[in-house]
Amino acid sequence: MDGYEVGEHLAFKHETIVTLYRATSLVRNNLPVVIKKHEFHFLNSTETQHRVTACLNAALSQAKVQHPGACEILEVQFLVDGSNCEVYHVLESLQTSVGRDIETGKRYSEWEIREFLLQTASVMDYAHKKVKSI
Repeated sequence: MDGYEVGEHLAFKHETIVTLYRATSLVRNNLPVVIKKHEFHFLNSTETQHRVTACLNAALSQAKVQHPGACEILEVQFLVDGSNCEVYHVLESLQTSVGRDIETGKRYSEWEIREFLLQTASVMDYAHKKVKSI
């Protein structure tokens, strides 16, 4: 991808749908980012065109949601090669340690879990209202 130094592949449960990578933005002062790669094959099929359109619409909707607890979409790149295409969403990396904590087996207290859930609910509520008003 242009403008990024792609690094570590991140394990993700739904890799058949999307692949995640840690990366560094070469044009944003080495800002740490996450690149979300969607691959589509047989671009000439109507079903694939609908899936690509849905992917791009989701990125545009997410880009409009600006909340302190949500990742910001910094850029969307769309690459076509014959009948295949790839859509890349470049997301701000929140640099949280939650993923590392889970990998190391950390157990969160009930209070910490409630705080995570409240933050998640706040982001979802805000995003729903923001996208719905567009």
